[in-house]
Amino acid sequence: MFPDRIDLYRKIEEITDAAVIFFFTSDRDCFETEISDDAADIFIGQLEDIGFVPRLALVLHTDGGAVSSAWNIATLLREHCNELSVIVPRKALSAGTLICLAADTVFMKGGSALGPIDPAISVELIRGDLDGKSSGPVDVRIESVFGFLSLATEVLAIGDEAALASVLRTAAGDYRAHDLGEAFRMRPHIRMLAERLLRDRGCRGEQIDKIVDFLSRGSGSRDFTIGLKFAQSLGLPAKMMPRDLSSAVSTFFRDIRTEMGFFGRQIELRPEELDFRVRDGVEESAVKSVLIESFRGGSDRFVMVKAISSGKSGEVVADGIFGPDGESGLDVGDAEDGLDGEDGETAVRKGLWEHEKTQ
Repeated sequence: MFPDRIDLYRKIEEITDAAVIFFFTSDRDCFETEISDDAADIFIGQLEDIGFVPRLALVLHTDGGAVSSAWNIATLLREHCNELSVIVPRKALSAGTLICLAADTVFMKGGSALGPIDPAISVELIRGDLDGKSSGPVDVRIESVFGFLSLATEVLAIGDEAALASVLRTAAGDYRAHDLGEAFRMRPHIRMLAERLLRDRGCRGEQIDKIVDFLSRGSGSRDFTIGLKFAQSLGLPAKMMPRDLSSAVSTFFRDIRTEMGFFGRQIELRPEELDFRVRDGVEESAVKSVLIESFRGGSDRFVMVKAISSGKSGEVVADGIFGPDGESGLDVGDAEDGLDGEDGETAVRKGLWEHEKTQ
């Protein structure tokens, strides 16, 4: 818990000679969360408490999220320090890697991973078996759309205009026109953001092209992981974590992993992962899915609250499930699976941000 980590935060700040802020998003099944606009809003408050400092370090663990939100967080961090480092205990993928591009140093160790910047967009599929009706929102990777078109134009080498028009109609038959437009808009947008972060850090010309080309489209798969040596070969400022920093960060990560259930594949929650409470006579349990903490700014947590209903079949209530501005990054459809109790009496009621100040 946060009060128990205060001494560890002091130790990490002493080792890094920097103010340290921690940002973790859950990768647990049914509780996955991502980088989103409300996280950027929380960073504003944290950084106001920290103030401008010569050196700032971000300890980051995430599967990714919205690239524009990652850009906002990266620029906020840079505006509050002269020198920025990012510490990756395990992974900073997709939009998390975009944040790393703003850093003067990225500290990694064995098992740490960055990845291609390949965010998903939420689209509604229009399939024939649904009689033209929407399937509801599903996540589609930007590069998957381009991969389909590349299959037609590069692999199959379809050059006939009528045949290419048929390929486009096939794609348009599955996706709404504005969703296809959004996918095509995102690729140059991602490249622009990445180039700007690298340029602001002093990178130039061919070095920028090498990094951005690979991260935006050169890996061939979003699942490609970038370890320390490969990151260095790309020209990223990646360094091996010093032993004392690695040890302190590992201790911190184990504590957070226990508290939030990172890497958890089980749906059943352990008692130590739940914050039990009674509100208005109703039993509730809160599960943490996002954590933003610092020694000076305190602890901000996004929690998903489950309420025990009396004999009512479990359901996910969409209203109020998101954070203050509706941007939790939680997929309601994902949340529904596996959250009901054995008798179908448990439901996610809402999601909210909670704050705990440093004592």
